[in-house]
Amino acid sequence: MSEPLEPTLEAKAQELAARIKARSADAILEMARRLVATTDDDLFGDTEFALRDQAQGIVADAYAEHLPQKVATPPAPSTAPTAPPSTGTARKRSKRSAGRSPATAPITTAGSAPKAPALGTGESD
Repeated sequence: MSEPLEPTLEAKAQELAARIKARSADAILEMARRLVATTDDDLFGDTEFALRDQAQGIVADAYAEHLPQKVATPPAPSTAPTAPPSTGTARKRSKRSAGRSPATAPITTAGSAPKAPALGTGESD
């Protein structure tokens, strides 16, 4: 971003940049050491991926420095309408299940079922 910011935003950006630099100074030094200790033959591959991982760590540090300010912002109030208060006259549901109530059991006119034969005998009692 090459466009200048408003003075208040520029001051915030300078302060954030100083915090990011302080937080990531060790990672930047480690990246420089790795590059200096690497030959041209080993510059890509494992070295490249290690440097990319460290660079992503710096980006994570930048977000970590910036986000605490954003987290403190209170959430927006809900725009959903609220439900009216309960009048207390509504019928309360019974704790007992309606399916288990003897009053709602089906009525049958069928007779008793025949007894099953005793086990192993093949005959009934």
